[in-house]
Amino acid sequence: MPFEKKAYQFKNKDYLKPLLLTSSGGGGHITAITGIHSFLAQSVKTINIPLYNPVLFVEKPASVLRTRVWFGVKILHTPIIGFLMQFLLRWTPFPCLPDKRTLQNDIDALSLKEKDRQRPYVDMLLDVYPSGYEYAAIWNIFQRNDNTSDLKKLVALQKHSDRENEEVVKVYFLNQLQQAANNKAAYTEIISTQPIGLRGLCNAVLAYNHWLHNQPHLQASPILIHQYMTDLPTKGAVHFFNALASLEREQQEIINLYALGISKEIIDYFFPNGAFFKGIFDLPVNENPMVRPELKNIQMDNSSNFYKPVRIALSGKAQACWLNGGEVVASILLGSQVGKDSIAYIKILLEKGVDKVFIFGGQNQNIQAGIVKMLSDCPDYREKIISLEYQSDAALTALMTRSNIVVIRGGGLCVMEQLALNHNKEQLVLVHHANGVKGELTSGISWEDDNVDALIAHLRVRGVHALKTNPAKAVHDLAQMRRVQGNLEANVEYQ
Repeated sequence: MPFEKKAYQFKNKDYLKPLLLTSSGGGGHITAITGIHSFLAQSVKTINIPLYNPVLFVEKPASVLRTRVWFGVKILHTPIIGFLMQFLLRWTPFPCLPDKRTLQNDIDALSLKEKDRQRPYVDMLLDVYPSGYEYAAIWNIFQRNDNTSDLKKLVALQKHSDRENEEVVKVYFLNQLQQAANNKAAYTEIISTQPIGLRGLCNAVLAYNHWLHNQPHLQASPILIHQYMTDLPTKGAVHFFNALASLEREQQEIINLYALGISKEIIDYFFPNGAFFKGIFDLPVNENPMVRPELKNIQMDNSSNFYKPVRIALSGKAQACWLNGGEVVASILLGSQVGKDSIAYIKILLEKGVDKVFIFGGQNQNIQAGIVKMLSDCPDYREKIISLEYQSDAALTALMTRSNIVVIRGGGLCVMEQLALNHNKEQLVLVHHANGVKGELTSGISWEDDNVDALIAHLRVRGVHALKTNPAKAVHDLAQMRRVQGNLEANVEYQ
């Protein structure tokens, strides 16, 4: 029997004060909570979402966990002994940590983004975990360098990290909940888009609900956790399901679980002795609250306009961009973590005769440096490369649906967005991967690989070409796709 399709199980549509929870380390969890924020604002009569002051890196207290990370960094990059240690780590469950300067630079970049602002969510890593900045930075560095073997080790160590931080998480959120209730502004629920520290979070909610029972004068109701999976519910989604399966029955009973395409088969696989969640809901593809509203706006959909003139307003551009009918357009949405590969894709696409290549996040320093170098060698490309700063969801939708070729990563939210968008059957979707240890195309992360397999299968049913690729393979992928290649060859002859 399929699970009920529902975007959110509302307790009360008249008033809502949720504690929104997400985490850094990749952008998907934060993107998801932003989408849910917008969805709730449109669905509830009165919504009260507090703003939080981020915890900066310099404000983090000393801890044994942080000391351990920095000691590991030091010993692994000490002359002679460090080389030996790095060699031996290949046969252990522990990753090879980046050097001190690289790690500190990424931490500083994370902290700088949080400076002098407030946000409507708590960040589990940056705000709660003592060594959260280090963890997020290490994850970003491994992803940027396509370090698949160490990424897998980091994933396997998540359960140990959660155990070590369980009490810290419980104390933090119990204080947040009790303080709000004492101030006559109690939270009505917790909404989470990340699985880190889930046991500690459940313990905080259980303790809070028990405390409320003995505080009738506060007139506050017990709360639940609404847990959203930001990746597809597959056997590879161990980061979510292992955390959920580790929960005791009473912890599961305070959770509503939401996932796109969740099935009884996958629940039985991870919960052979039964699952005891308050509710399990299958998210509708076109009403997924994690996908921001403008990405589902049919007025922004240009998938049927490949041979019509299209006007797209882009942030940071003095004038709107006009795309001619039949003009071959590519969009690259890989993020700043994959700057080197973004440059490689730009060069390949232009060599194959693409008219314009749009690079989301193209103002990133590393990407800009690569573009400058490319233009010094190929000045004719100057009008063909369009570097984009942060774009609105409306602009992203308009451009992505008009693009003949789209190059993306296999993150959960990126996949969900592609599932929610319309696609022209002439569009080619290329999903970037690294080469694994055995030469296979892999992200190094089991759930991302499963996300991509599901996306490719779904798009093929809709008649849309989709492939895993990397810069070395992309030339051959483009040549094999007759429909797309036909457009490119015709365009080259016309020029």
